[in-house]
Amino acid sequence: MERTLPPLHRWTAGGATVRADGHDVFVRQDGPADGAPVGSTALVAHEYGVSVGQELLARDPSRITRTAWLNGGLYADLHRPVLMQRLLHGPLGPLLAPLTTRGRFASTLGAVLGRPLPAADLDDMWSALSRAGGHRLAPRLLRYIDERRTHAERWTRAFEDYPGPALFVWGPADPISGAHVLDRVRTRLPSATVAELTGPPPVGHYPRVEHPTAVAEALTAFLTP
Repeated sequence: MERTLPPLHRWTAGGATVRADGHDVFVRQDGPADGAPVGSTALVAHEYGVSVGQELLARDPSRITRTAWLNGGLYADLHRPVLMQRLLHGPLGPLLAPLTTRGRFASTLGAVLGRPLPAADLDDMWSALSRAGGHRLAPRLLRYIDERRTHAERWTRAFEDYPGPALFVWGPADPISGAHVLDRVRTRLPSATVAELTGPPPVGHYPRVEHPTAVAEALTAFLTP
């Protein structure tokens, strides 16, 4: 099976670590390098990045020209975390996180995918997650579950009231944020464009990795003027 992701070292080589609010944050800029401020922009968000996207819409929707969403917890009440996420999010999380291995990571990831991934891609994903002990931080990262509940009304209103074009590139086989989320999207946002990746086999939680060609085609058609 051929890999779909570029080698991790090729991606990290294009970025740098900066200090932000007392934390080391890795930043990679693929846009203009002249330091000019960004005015209006299209928004593409996936996974817990959809929370960032919804917050951006809540703050200043006039800067967003169009939005494209991939599988993520757009609606807090529809978010269905898998068992390992629930355990890491709970009181035992700090004890369990250091015990995470490449095998356990692959098993948990496989449960939310609709299609198998090449071993090389899994190796790089695990390397990215565990780099500098990053897998130990999962309990803190999963606080986004609480943030979604806290900001649910504000984020949902900003997301549903946004007047610009919207695209959903969605894997229906995702047990966390799959077909059940898309059902509500179709009801609440009937004018939105939907690219449901039904396969066969149907795509799961990571469309951009499971079916990168379909995702690229949908985004290119939507984002190209």
